[in-house]
Amino acid sequence: MAIRAAACWRLARSLRTTTCCRRAWFWRRAIGPASWCRQGAPGTYYLRTLKFQIGRDGITLAEDILAEVVVIDDPRPMALPSGPLPVPNALAPITDQELASAGGLKRSIVMFAVANPPPTPTSPNPPITDPPASTVVHPGNELNDWVYQTDGTSLANKVFALGAASGGSSTNPGMPAEYIPFQSSRALKQTVALGSVEEWTIFNMNNIRHPFHIHINPCWVVKINGQPIDPYWADTIPLPAGGSPTAPTSVTFRSRFVDFAGSYVMHCHMLVHEDMGMMQTIEVI
Repeated sequence: MAIRAAACWRLARSLRTTTCCRRAWFWRRAIGPASWCRQGAPGTYYLRTLKFQIGRDGITLAEDILAEVVVIDDPRPMALPSGPLPVPNALAPITDQELASAGGLKRSIVMFAVANPPPTPTSPNPPITDPPASTVVHPGNELNDWVYQTDGTSLANKVFALGAASGGSSTNPGMPAEYIPFQSSRALKQTVALGSVEEWTIFNMNNIRHPFHIHINPCWVVKINGQPIDPYWADTIPLPAGGSPTAPTSVTFRSRFVDFAGSYVMHCHMLVHEDMGMMQTIEVI
């Protein structure tokens, strides 16, 4: 990719919107939502990610090259902003005061691939309709829609769901008693009032790093595993690995539900997980 030096910032803005989710997340988190760069001497430069953990069991993704930038031509002096670029009102921090003035409404959403314990030489893997899995999944006559048993894949005998105790918000939301995949006729839907401001905690009950993604609204991430962090905006959030039903990991974010009334979805951004039903509809009314 050969570009003129003065156009370097355009490349940066373009990359931020076209990279895949894990790379785009890195770009937004590390560089920021609005960034500029100034060319160096003519030559070849690389835009890289840092290595980071993915999935489970400490698997680390090595550094990767997002783009090769070839600077040509002589330098052209150009004035660039001396400080941070202006932040639109839509991306102003969501403070404790703003959340409280909107009612302090919260929701708890759970990402959970439900399965029975793996088989051992003395204990076969019971079907999803047997305990302990059957205490939280109740497929009834929808079993063939809930579980993919074909071809002996790792998906067999598992239900992939995005759970919630209800479809509404409260100041003290509970945890779900059962988990229902998106394709079920009984699937939950989150109903949100247009103009509201809410705080959602996304729980992870698996040892895998589920990437949570919500359409339409960006997320102002304020806590990881219940601990306050330096907040940042995101639309795809990798949940901490190492969760379990008794000790889930979590990410907490805030969002303004403005400008758009209608239906959209939130889901796990692992394609196979969302395809298997780890998804919910959100309806803003």
